[in-house]
Amino acid sequence: MDRQRTVPTVTDASVTEVLLHVLVVLVAAKVAAEVSERVGVPAVVGEILAGVIIGPSALGLVGGDEVLAVLGELGVILLLLQVGMEMDLAELGKVGRSSLAVGAVGVVVPLAAGGGLGLAVGMSGNAALFTAAALTATSVGITARVFNDLRALATVEARTVLGA
Repeated sequence: MDRQRTVPTVTDASVTEVLLHVLVVLVAAKVAAEVSERVGVPAVVGEILAGVIIGPSALGLVGGDEVLAVLGELGVILLLLQVGMEMDLAELGKVGRSSLAVGAVGVVVPLAAGGGLGLAVGMSGNAALFTAAALTATSVGITARVFNDLRALATVEARTVLGA
């Protein structure tokens, strides 16, 4: 059997399309961040809203590109690396018990409330558990970004929350 591998080729159209999508994402994020900050909302909220608006669920200007997904993951990695470089491990250790308490409450309360509410409105056990788990999900990246934007990464509160 003679099997030949087909190697995907990059066309000028696909490169142009990816670069155009990246440009749309960057411009939308920057504009939304500026508007958000002017109205007193953290920039990350505007950036998320911009993503929803330009993404496939609304205007459909961008979305579905593997390249954009990889760039997004790379952005999260760089953000967390930056936050990690600004954190002091010794200071983080000082808030260990508080962080544990915040983390436990941040998981237990939404899990119990979501599951209980789901069962109370007649959801099946699995659906209630799914709802509870969805309410429990958190994003360290977004939290870190908000603290960073507020220039509050060095505060005890930031260390407590990020340590959780």
